[in-house]
Amino acid sequence: MQAIIRVKAPVSPDWAIGDLGFDGTLLRTLIGYGRHTQAFAFLSLVRDQLVFAEHCFQGLNRPFFDAHLRQVTQGEGIYVYSYSLTYDVAFDHAADRLRVSEPPTGQVYMVVVSPVSDEDRTRFGIHGWIRWWNWVREDSDLRGAPVNPRTRFARALWTRPKGSG
Repeated sequence: MQAIIRVKAPVSPDWAIGDLGFDGTLLRTLIGYGRHTQAFAFLSLVRDQLVFAEHCFQGLNRPFFDAHLRQVTQGEGIYVYSYSLTYDVAFDHAADRLRVSEPPTGQVYMVVVSPVSDEDRTRFGIHGWIRWWNWVREDSDLRGAPVNPRTRFARALWTRPKGSG
Protein backbone atom coordinates (compact mmCIF):
# COMPACT_ATOMS: atom_id res chain seq x y z
CA MET A 1 0.00 0.00 0.00
CA GLN A 2 1.34 3.41 -0.98
CA ALA A 3 1.78 5.95 1.82
CA ILE A 4 0.22 9.01 0.20
CA ILE A 5 1.01 12.41 1.67
CA ARG A 6 -1.55 15.00 0.62
CA VAL A 7 -0.30 18.50 -0.08
CA LYS A 8 -2.70 21.42 -0.40
CA ALA A 9 -2.12 23.52 -3.51
CA PRO A 10 -3.99 25.81 -5.89
CA VAL A 11 -5.19 23.47 -8.66
CA SER A 12 -7.06 25.83 -10.97
CA PRO A 13 -6.77 29.39 -12.32
CA ASP A 14 -9.30 30.56 -9.69
CA TRP A 15 -6.93 29.27 -6.98
CA ALA A 16 -9.30 26.56 -5.79
CA ILE A 17 -7.35 24.46 -3.31
CA GLY A 18 -7.02 20.75 -3.96
CA ASP A 19 -4.71 17.91 -3.11
CA LEU A 20 -1.51 16.89 -4.83
CA GLY A 21 -0.11 13.48 -3.93
CA PHE A 22 3.32 12.49 -2.80
CA ASP A 23 4.53 8.93 -2.33
CA GLY A 24 5.68 9.02 1.29
CA THR A 25 8.02 6.07 0.81
CA LEU A 26 10.33 8.48 -1.05
CA LEU A 27 11.02 10.32 2.22
CA ARG A 28 12.37 7.11 3.74
CA THR A 29 14.42 6.48 0.59
CA LEU A 30 15.92 9.99 0.69
CA ILE A 31 16.86 9.63 4.36
CA GLY A 32 18.22 6.15 3.71
CA TYR A 33 20.57 7.62 1.11
CA GLY A 34 21.62 10.41 3.48
CA ARG A 35 19.53 13.04 1.68
CA HIS A 36 18.05 14.41 4.92
CA THR A 37 17.99 18.02 3.71
CA GLN A 38 15.93 17.08 0.63
CA ALA A 39 13.47 15.11 2.79
CA PHE A 40 13.07 17.90 5.35
CA ALA A 41 12.82 20.49 2.58
CA PHE A 42 9.79 18.58 1.30
CA LEU A 43 8.14 18.74 4.72
CA SER A 44 9.02 22.40 5.44
CA LEU A 45 9.20 24.09 2.05
CA VAL A 46 6.74 22.05 -0.04
CA ARG A 47 4.12 20.46 2.20
CA ASP A 48 3.68 23.58 4.32
CA GLN A 49 4.21 26.28 1.66
CA LEU A 50 2.96 25.06 -1.74
CA VAL A 51 -0.53 26.36 -0.97
CA PHE A 52 0.98 29.87 -1.30
CA ALA A 53 2.43 29.31 -4.80
CA GLU A 54 2.80 32.48 -6.85
CA HIS A 55 2.90 30.93 -10.34
CA CYS A 56 1.88 27.76 -12.13
CA PHE A 57 3.27 26.76 -15.52
CA GLN A 58 2.58 23.78 -17.73
CA GLY A 59 4.91 21.99 -20.09
CA LEU A 60 8.66 21.83 -19.65
CA ASN A 61 10.33 22.66 -22.94
CA ARG A 62 12.80 19.81 -22.43
CA PRO A 63 12.72 16.11 -21.56
CA PHE A 64 12.05 15.28 -17.91
CA PHE A 65 13.38 12.27 -16.01
CA ASP A 66 10.59 11.01 -13.78
CA ALA A 67 12.45 9.11 -11.05
CA HIS A 68 9.22 7.58 -9.78
CA LEU A 69 8.37 6.11 -13.18
CA ARG A 70 12.07 5.56 -13.93
CA GLN A 71 11.74 6.97 -17.42
CA VAL A 72 12.41 10.08 -19.43
CA THR A 73 9.28 11.77 -20.70
CA GLN A 74 8.74 14.79 -22.85
CA GLY A 75 7.85 17.58 -20.48
CA GLU A 76 4.53 18.57 -22.08
CA GLY A 77 2.27 17.34 -19.27
CA ILE A 78 4.44 18.54 -16.39
CA TYR A 79 3.17 21.28 -14.08
CA VAL A 80 5.59 23.58 -12.27
CA TYR A 81 4.71 25.69 -9.25
CA SER A 82 7.03 28.45 -8.06
CA TYR A 83 7.12 30.78 -5.09
CA SER A 84 9.36 32.97 -2.98
CA LEU A 85 10.24 31.92 0.54
CA THR A 86 11.61 33.82 3.52
CA TYR A 87 13.66 30.87 4.82
CA ASP A 88 15.48 27.69 3.86
CA VAL A 89 16.19 24.51 5.79
CA ALA A 90 19.18 22.19 5.92
CA PHE A 91 19.90 19.13 8.00
CA ASP A 92 23.00 19.49 10.17
CA HIS A 93 24.37 15.94 10.44
CA ALA A 94 26.92 16.86 13.13
CA ALA A 95 24.22 18.31 15.42
CA ASP A 96 21.57 15.82 14.20
CA ARG A 97 19.00 18.57 13.73
CA LEU A 98 17.32 20.78 11.18
CA ARG A 99 18.67 24.29 10.78
CA VAL A 100 16.69 27.22 9.43
CA SER A 101 18.55 29.87 7.44
CA GLU A 102 18.07 32.68 4.97
CA PRO A 103 16.92 31.58 1.49
CA PRO A 104 19.48 31.60 -1.31
CA THR A 105 19.77 35.10 -2.76
CA GLY A 106 18.07 35.57 -6.13
CA GLN A 107 16.32 32.19 -6.05
CA VAL A 108 12.77 30.88 -5.83
CA TYR A 109 11.38 27.49 -4.92
CA MET A 110 10.14 25.29 -7.74
CA VAL A 111 7.98 22.18 -7.38
CA VAL A 112 7.56 19.78 -10.31
CA VAL A 113 4.24 17.90 -10.58
CA SER A 114 3.35 15.17 -13.06
CA PRO A 115 -0.19 14.60 -14.32
CA VAL A 116 -2.31 12.06 -12.51
CA SER A 117 -4.02 9.16 -14.26
CA ASP A 118 -7.81 8.93 -14.14
CA GLU A 119 -7.38 5.80 -12.03
CA ASP A 120 -5.19 7.58 -9.44
CA ARG A 121 -7.48 10.63 -9.44
CA THR A 122 -10.39 8.37 -8.50
CA ARG A 123 -8.42 6.10 -6.17
CA PHE A 124 -6.54 8.80 -4.24
CA GLY A 125 -8.57 11.96 -4.92
CA ILE A 126 -5.53 13.93 -6.10
CA HIS A 127 -4.83 16.32 -8.98
CA GLY A 128 -1.18 15.39 -9.64
CA TRP A 129 1.95 13.74 -8.25
CA ILE A 130 4.74 15.82 -6.71
CA ARG A 131 7.94 14.57 -8.36
CA TRP A 132 10.71 17.01 -7.36
CA TRP A 133 11.44 20.30 -5.61
CA ASN A 134 14.44 22.60 -5.46
CA TRP A 135 15.75 26.16 -5.41
CA VAL A 136 16.25 27.71 -8.86
CA ARG A 137 17.35 31.10 -10.10
CA GLU A 138 14.59 33.74 -10.11
CA ASP A 139 13.56 35.54 -13.29
CA SER A 140 14.52 39.21 -13.31
CA ASP A 141 11.21 40.32 -14.88
CA LEU A 142 8.66 38.02 -13.19
CA ARG A 143 9.07 37.97 -9.42
CA GLY A 144 8.57 34.53 -7.88
CA ALA A 145 9.11 32.70 -11.19
CA PRO A 146 12.05 30.57 -12.36
CA VAL A 147 14.45 32.24 -14.78
CA ASN A 148 13.28 32.48 -18.42
CA PRO A 149 9.70 31.26 -17.92
CA ARG A 150 8.67 32.25 -21.47
CA THR A 151 11.17 29.84 -23.02
CA ARG A 152 11.44 27.32 -20.19
CA PHE A 153 7.73 26.42 -20.12
CA ALA A 154 5.12 25.88 -22.83
CA ARG A 155 2.57 28.12 -21.11
CA ALA A 156 1.87 30.10 -17.97
CA LEU A 157 -1.37 28.82 -16.41
CA TRP A 158 -1.76 31.47 -13.74
CA THR A 159 -0.06 34.07 -11.57
CA ARG A 160 -1.53 34.81 -8.16
CA PRO A 161 -2.67 38.43 -7.88
CA LYS A 162 -0.72 40.49 -5.37
CA GLY A 163 -2.27 40.37 -1.91
CA SER A 164 -4.43 37.30 -2.58
CA GLY A 165 -2.35 34.79 -0.67
